[in-house]
Amino acid sequence: MKIITLNIQGGFKINQVCQETKEKFAPLDLLCLQEVCESQEITNHAQQIAESLGRNYASKSFLPIDFKVKSMGNAFVFNKKSLNLLDSHGFTLPGPILNFPWKILNHQLKLTCDRLCFTGLFQTKKGLKIRVSNVHLDSAGGTPTRKRQIKFILKILATFEKTRLEFILGDFNTFNLTNKSFSELNLIQKKGFKDLTKNIPWTASPSNPDPAWKESYFLMRSLKPFSFLFRKKMDYIFGKGKIINPQSLAISFNSTDHQAIVIEFNI
Repeated sequence: MKIITLNIQGGFKINQVCQETKEKFAPLDLLCLQEVCESQEITNHAQQIAESLGRNYASKSFLPIDFKVKSMGNAFVFNKKSLNLLDSHGFTLPGPILNFPWKILNHQLKLTCDRLCFTGLFQTKKGLKIRVSNVHLDSAGGTPTRKRQIKFILKILATFEKTRLEFILGDFNTFNLTNKSFSELNLIQKKGFKDLTKNIPWTASPSNPDPAWKESYFLMRSLKPFSFLFRKKMDYIFGKGKIINPQSLAISFNSTDHQAIVIEFNI
């Protein structure tokens, strides 16, 4: 089975995202997306990706963030030949906890994040149920904010039906101003999840700034030649249950500032 997580950076290069996804991943079982958009003028990005992959693919989105000109959120694209989507739930997470340095940075750059968790219950054709929680956590506020958000997610997940396999994955935005330790991730591991991406050193860099970022675009563009100096590991896949022979890798995309994280395993 092949599961992928990818932040498509608001889909401002959605046609290229569709092309790269098809070239680099097809066939795939499940693609978990962050920063998916939709409006009266914009066809749902997840729907576009599913259609580009072919008639065997479908999508399900949770887009509660209202940016006035468009809605944004998380989504699943799944292969109907291998998976059925039985149920899904979307949640908006608590906002950031900002100390003085974060208040200054947040004011200067207008840092925003979806602050979402989109959980899907899937079933394979052999009847195996798999729960996948597709998250987009906050960078603003650092570890204290993300601890608050992860605790919120874990509390909700504890109320759901238990499954033999479970994944928590997505863009965790693990960025701190000073502390390089991300103790918030330990909260997930204490619940029996294993980090399946330990071998991946980084997943994001300011290499592909979006002109829509009016407050920070020129700063980000000036950093582009030095983007390799600012590489961060922000995307993770955590798994729980009998995951046989898991293999993970990061694949570069020219259409977003994140790498795609791929996990392949046997069931």
